[in-house]
Amino acid sequence: MAAPMEQSRVCMGCGRTIPTTYFACPYCGRPAGAMGVQMGHKETAYPIVAGVFEILAGIIGLAEGAFTIMMGGAVVGLPYVDLGGILLVCGAIFIVFGLIALLGGIFAIQRKNYALALVGAIFSLFVGYLIFGILALIFVILAKDEFH
Repeated sequence: MAAPMEQSRVCMGCGRTIPTTYFACPYCGRPAGAMGVQMGHKETAYPIVAGVFEILAGIIGLAEGAFTIMMGGAVVGLPYVDLGGILLVCGAIFIVFGLIALLGGIFAIQRKNYALALVGAIFSLFVGYLIFGILALIFVILAKDEFH
């Protein structure tokens, strides 16, 4: 006769499966209870959708930054134009924001670091299309409990 299957749950600290009879996770030490371990942990597509929107915004931000830097380089040195330096700085800012949005998107898809995914979503508001940033922010917030 086969032994009865032991019930298990997922630790919210490290994401590993542990028996329901444990009072704390043997891997990370997080206490089992209402806040420590979630019964029937369910993953949704929210982090993946958020990550895709962040990555799209990041790519657009990188393209905008490169284009702005090229335009700034084209007008530097022209008489009566002080716009070149400003365009170079703005282009660099777009590139940095785009990289942060890309990094946040990668972390969102991997469900690794909620804070970085959230920061990436916030920065994606400022590059690319605003709707990408808004959707990324909404989906990251909805998926908060899925990050470990």
